[in-house]
Amino acid sequence: LEHHSGIKALEWIPRVQASQKVAYEVAAQLGGYPDFQIVERQSQGSMLPAAARDEYFPVCYVEPYVGNEAALGFDLASNPTRLEALNRARDTGLSVATSRITLVQEEQMEFGFLIFQPVYTPDALHESAAERNESLTGFALGVFRIKDIVEGSLPEGNAPAGGTIPQIR
Repeated sequence: LEHHSGIKALEWIPRVQASQKVAYEVAAQLGGYPDFQIVERQSQGSMLPAAARDEYFPVCYVEPYVGNEAALGFDLASNPTRLEALNRARDTGLSVATSRITLVQEEQMEFGFLIFQPVYTPDALHESAAERNESLTGFALGVFRIKDIVEGSLPEGNAPAGGTIPQIR
């Protein structure tokens, strides 16, 4: 992370069945995150407990934690753009990137994108989409902020006129 300024965070996103949700939240709380809850973002930006669904894909590990605290517990299945990428990665077995999104942990209106890498049960079959769905345990996730990638790619001292990169929208 210290060598790649465009990476905002690396995360682990487990697959949590609805029947496991409460036990998963309790385990996370006992594991050092006393306020852990699986949450989703409301239209006005506030976080509330996630609505009932068959399965959840919460952020349960994030590195670095500092600056990314708001992402912990966020259910990626609660957002259509993120869910589409999760499903495509699960079904294909390939790394999949989202389109441009506003990151959950951002306090300002800056954009980023996510890259999901599906993780399957070791030694399980995952040749077909059905087998991949059956053996999916979760996703490794890279979180990238577009502005940081652009700024990191410019040679030092070669900033655009005005000294900074204009807001990317």
